[in-house]
Amino acid sequence: MKKPEKKLIETIHKIMKNEWTTDAVENLRGQGFSDYVFSCHSRHGFIEFKHRPKWPKRPDTIVTIDHYTKWQKAFLYRHGKHGNGGAFLCLQVERDVMFYNYHASQIIGNITKTPMMSVNLCTYTFNLPLLGDESSLIQSRLITTLTEH
Repeated sequence: MKKPEKKLIETIHKIMKNEWTTDAVENLRGQGFSDYVFSCHSRHGFIEFKHRPKWPKRPDTIVTIDHYTKWQKAFLYRHGKHGNGGAFLCLQVERDVMFYNYHASQIIGNITKTPMMSVNLCTYTFNLPLLGDESSLIQSRLITTLTEH
């Protein structure tokens, strides 16, 4: 796993504290398996974490995501559709952290910034370290995102 993705995962873990349990997945048998499995308030699912350093300068430029493969997209779709919907893509670009459900995750990497911002479940923009109140607010919204979508 690349360092920026690792920092993103550590940040999300700090925000969620005792509200969930996760396990990193190392899968040598097949391609596409998500980075983490999670359980949160009786909801179980998968999260694929991705990072892109910067938004494109031109608004009509497709926002590509390095190492976001067709197998990862297929995994999220299959498990989101046939499970309880708990398959998410968590993408960080600059300070923006976005969560996409299994359906929206299929078009990520093929569209520009404007539609990316409109199809996500939620967007968080933050600097580290997080302040206590800011962390609590994001935690509350993230729990809702993971358990109701």
